[in-house]
Amino acid sequence: MSITTRQDELLRRELSRYETVSATEARWDKHLDAESQVLRRLDRDLAAIRDGAVAIEATYKLLLEMNNCLMAVETKLDVLMKERQRDRLHSSASAPQ
Repeated sequence: MSITTRQDELLRRELSRYETVSATEARWDKHLDAESQVLRRLDRDLAAIRDGAVAIEATYKLLLEMNNCLMAVETKLDVLMKERQRDRLHSSASAPQ
């Protein structure tokens, strides 16, 4: 082998160890695609969390309204029970002995 041929061979071997520009660009594009997918997934997860928060808030408002209604019913029942007891006492006191 001549020196030039040997140098060409050594140069080809050395260059084959390095990435080509197109390989580097392809690797970078793959990296960007992976990041893009992660961002899209996070965006979907965030939207789901927001939807869940809206649903929880609506449920909370309904439960609060139910609580208020139950408290009103409880108050009315207390009043009715007191009236009933008062009527019983009143009727037993006025009944002939």
